[in-house]
Amino acid sequence: MYPVLLFLLAAGATGCSSLGFGKSEPQFGTNIQSAAGKFEDRASRSAPPDRELAEMTAPEHERRGDMARSRGEMANAYFQYEKALEKDPGNHRIMHKQGVVLLAGGINDQAAAAFRNLAEEAPEYAPAHEGLGLALFRQESIDEAETAFRRAVDIDPDRWESHTYLGIIHDTRNEHELARKAYIQAIRTNPGNKTAAYNNLGVSYHRSGDYERAARVFQEAVNAGMASDRMYNNLGRALGMAGKYDQALAAFRKAGNRSQAYNNLGCIYLARGRYERAIEYFEKAISARPEYYTTAGENLRYARLAMENRFRPVQAGTGTEAGMAPGMEMDEPVIDPQ
Repeated sequence: MYPVLLFLLAAGATGCSSLGFGKSEPQFGTNIQSAAGKFEDRASRSAPPDRELAEMTAPEHERRGDMARSRGEMANAYFQYEKALEKDPGNHRIMHKQGVVLLAGGINDQAAAAFRNLAEEAPEYAPAHEGLGLALFRQESIDEAETAFRRAVDIDPDRWESHTYLGIIHDTRNEHELARKAYIQAIRTNPGNKTAAYNNLGVSYHRSGDYERAARVFQEAVNAGMASDRMYNNLGRALGMAGKYDQALAAFRKAGNRSQAYNNLGCIYLARGRYERAIEYFEKAISARPEYYTTAGENLRYARLAMENRFRPVQAGTGTEAGMAPGMEMDEPVIDPQ
């Protein structure tokens, strides 16, 4: 999956979470080892007859694997790539595709091993290092992942996925200037898919407390045709943290219903320590849709506790500040390395 820094808006309140990464890889099962063992079983049931298999060439197997992968049939894709490699051993492109299938199945340890072997066999093949970085990143081996991504862009400066991941790694270390350079490089090297890079760039400014710049980045993305519910929510959050509450509410309203917009603005007021206004907007959220918006009720209780000084509220700009309703993250485009 494409890496995206997420906005989820007030630590402690319902629907108010800290900044994080998007993770929604499809799984073949909860047990990785058993999942790997199911590849061949599943594939064999959908494979062509033995005689046809024997007559197929490596490119034909590869094409079938590509078609199966495009349909989400990862077990069959893995099987076809395996057959292709039997007839064309050492084909780096096919070996890479097999690693991508393992990643798509969430079998990250075996994906890392496959990409590592490929990188050792073909040290100047940038996709191998990028794939290794992806697998290591998912295993939370961040330092090793960084090394792999840097090797990928050293070989091929146009590896925009690697630039994006390097940006995320820098942001998690609060190295925001380095992160922004990486995101800008990702935008330059892949002008056809800017949405996630713009999102991450805006989040980077937001995390460092530069809410005005964050809002400008999100607005630029919206103006350039990258509007989505989640982008509007990020725009609303940045505007709100910059003190532009009316504009923030308008952005939230474009992203969801009135109740959600009121709740999200309430979270902004909560993050900024304006508890009376937070309570007002959580109450509005409940009034607008009481049968649905239980989240606002929990946030209202949280705001009232803050008013009574029963806990010290999280300060804005710390990276764990108050946040918004569930499901308001940025979109997650799919990575499909070639």
